[in-house]
Amino acid sequence: MAGLSFVRCKTFYCDSSNKKSNYIETDLFLMPATAPSLKRAKRNAGFAEMDPRMLKKYLEHKARQQDLNDARARRKCKLLAEANFKLGDYRLDLTYNDAHLPADFVSAVKEMGNFLRRLKRMSRKRGKELKYIGVTELGSVNGRLHHHLLINSDCGLRREEIEEAWGNGFCHTDINRDNEKAIGYLLKAGRIYKGARVYKASRNLVKPTKTVSDTKISKRRLKDLTISSESEIRAYFAKEYPDYVVEKVYRYVPEEHPGELEEEQEKLWRDGFSYLRVCMRLKPKMGKGVRHAHR
Repeated sequence: MAGLSFVRCKTFYCDSSNKKSNYIETDLFLMPATAPSLKRAKRNAGFAEMDPRMLKKYLEHKARQQDLNDARARRKCKLLAEANFKLGDYRLDLTYNDAHLPADFVSAVKEMGNFLRRLKRMSRKRGKELKYIGVTELGSVNGRLHHHLLINSDCGLRREEIEEAWGNGFCHTDINRDNEKAIGYLLKAGRIYKGARVYKASRNLVKPTKTVSDTKISKRRLKDLTISSESEIRAYFAKEYPDYVVEKVYRYVPEEHPGELEEEQEKLWRDGFSYLRVCMRLKPKMGKGVRHAHR
């Protein structure tokens, strides 16, 4: 299988307002030879007629696909946030008091939607545009539903006005001083309802751009990177992307990231090929500070 495969380089560019994106993520992975389609097997034979071994494999595949879908949705949310929100924007934490505690997840999402519509109307009256992205979570300690959001600070609203508009409990508004931490807090692993939509975002967000190349890197190079130390991987990408600082390097190992690799990619990993993901941020220009928003 590995002999028929090739290395795919998939890169996501965030923040299309600049000639160089503020943040990029690059994935390097081996594309496997075409595997038998389980969907085609299901379509050509009903459950009753399907071979028991194929049926078992199909059901396992379906469960794995849900994990993959959740992982992809979390990543999409992260890239959207990186492409649209910057230092100085607002970070919101919304909680409920006992009188307004929603009965279920759907009710909580509806309350967050009502709140965002109020902010949108207030912003529009002042000739501004509201941008947002948010998630609904269940507290790991108290089990109470709550929300985390990022909104643009140039929406024409003061922090006090935003907090007063919530009305269901406590609203804490803070300034985003670290994009990586703010977005990481937005997507804390294991805290999102499985199977539910991961995030809610406004339609006016800029979409990250994606490029795909199947000739940029060889299988030998990927295998060398697989056995390299993290510092060696960082050095390689620092040379390939001199205008960027390498923030994180992920080497996806099935045991550590269950459900985040396709089944065929997992088999190739066991043959000695890693799935690498490298996150990079544009180096700051000298002499230009960050301007923060104030109350």
